[in-house]
Amino acid sequence: MSVQNLLARLEYVKQSSSDQWRCKCPCDHKTPSQMTVKELPDGRVLIHCFAGHSPTEILESIDMSLADLFEERIEDRIRPLYMARQEKRQQDTVIDKVKSCQLKLDMAQEMRDRGIKLTDADLTTERNAFIKMKHMQGI
Repeated sequence: MSVQNLLARLEYVKQSSSDQWRCKCPCDHKTPSQMTVKELPDGRVLIHCFAGHSPTEILESIDMSLADLFEERIEDRIRPLYMARQEKRQQDTVIDKVKSCQLKLDMAQEMRDRGIKLTDADLTTERNAFIKMKHMQGI
């Protein structure tokens, strides 16, 4: 929704800056109170009544809803961020697994370099780390 659609339903609208307007609150029929309408750079529209009427009350009085103040649904804006974070967490998990496997392989090699005999458990740990590394690298 454009801010102009909202302003067209309000009375006594006066522009106070390039992105902000003052007008009469449509909820207040007895004593006219002031409210402001502001359009944000991303297209969202904010409204504030100085008499304390909520945005929901104001919009309902002119047959609109809060959803009308947004160009797109908030879920549509958040979803790409959520997906990017989820993908980052998955990448971090893979990186952590690779580092863990590499550490186990490095420890086994260090033990060999120092002349320490690896136990069966050490060899199994090394083998499992090697297999996981190959699997994660797609080899």
